[in-house]
Order: sequence, then C-alpha cells, then structure tokens
Amino acid sequence: MCSDNERSLIRMRGELNATAPLREQRIAEIFAELAGLSGGDEDEATLLPALAERCVELLGVAAAGVSLIGPDGELGPAVGTANDGYRRPPAQAVADGQVMPMRARGQVVGVLTLIGDGSGHLDAAQRQLAEALADAAASAILSRRELRRSETLAGQLQHALSSRVLIEQAKGILAERWQVSVSEAFRLLREHARAHNLPLRELAREVTEDGAELPAPDAGLPPIER
Repeated sequence: MCSDNERSLIRMRGELNATAPLREQRIAEIFAELAGLSGGDEDEATLLPALAERCVELLGVAAAGVSLIGPDGELGPAVGTANDGYRRPPAQAVADGQVMPMRARGQVVGVLTLIGDGSGHLDAAQRQLAEALADAAASAILSRRELRRSETLAGQLQHALSSRVLIEQAKGILAERWQVSVSEAFRLLREHARAHNLPLRELAREVTEDGAELPAPDAGLPPIER
C-alpha cells in the first residue's frame, strides 16, 4: 500500500501532467497574440504592456517592464506590470531585476526587465521562454515599423502619381486651349505657378477640376481667373 506521502506525490504528478498541455496551449496562444500585433491596428503602446503582462503570467515573476530604444539610441521610459502581491522596495526590486535584449533580425529594439519574487534567478527554461517572448515582441515591433514605412511610401507614391495625372491633364487642356505644343503648355503652366506662388499640382487641379482660366501666352501674367 502507498503511504500518505507517496499518494501525495502521485496526485501532484497527475496534476502537473494535466496542466502541462494547458500551459503549452497558453504559451502558443501568447506567441500568436504577439505575432498578430505586428499587422493589426495596434501600435507599440499596445504591444509593450501586453508583453509585460504575459511575462508575469507565464514566468511567475513579480513584475516586468519593457523599454524601447529611441531614435537617439537612448532607452525610453519603461512600460510594465506587476502581480497583485508585488510590494517590494525599489532598491530590492532593482537588485533582483534581470535584463535581456529584445532582438530581431540582428537589431536590438529595446530591453525586457524581469523582477523576481525573491526566490532567485530564472531557471534555464524560464530564461529561454523569456528570451523567446522578448524576441517575438521585437519581431512584431520591427514588422509594425516596416508596415508603417511601406504605408507612408505607398501614400507618397500615390500622391506623386495623382499629381502627375493632374499635371498631364492640365497640359493637354492648355495645349488645346492655346493651340500650342504640350511642352510649351507645361512651360507656361509652370511659369504661372511660380509667378503666383502656387504648387504646380494645385494649379493643375484648378485648371482641370475648377476650370480656371489662365491668361493666354501673349497676355503676360495677370491674376488667374477662378
């Protein structure tokens, strides 16, 4: 027959075996959550507290903080969270803190600081998980930044394309109106824009959309009629 201690050990092992798949499932969900933040509407202000909260949840640390490296190369303010029982003096918290870089694609974007509960440093498995979470968040941050750059570039290209279309249309209208070549119409259009301190795109829009009447080539440069 089993002793009380043996029965307790058997029960504990059974509980661990039952909770292990749930923990693995939760870890997978959290990594999927961090990956999803890279392409959604959320910004870094949403991602940072999410990383800190998940570290406290998964690693059992007292608190976690995340700081990003700014354009000047300096660390910004930390965004963090702590468990409900965290009441440690600041000096002791700093002493227990473990800092690891948030790295992705060969670039360090910030640091993750984990503050223990006084029971010692993270074990190898915990540290490996913490590093994986930090790197997943770093990858999401870089993906968000690349997406923003791509969106900005796409907007600039679209603006340039629409400007080119408006200018080409204005050149055609003026060439027909004045019975001059397209290149001459463009030269005169540009001169009018400079003389009236107008962006070329805006003057072209006024010609094509508002029907603005520019003076004929032999009429000098009087005010534009709108």
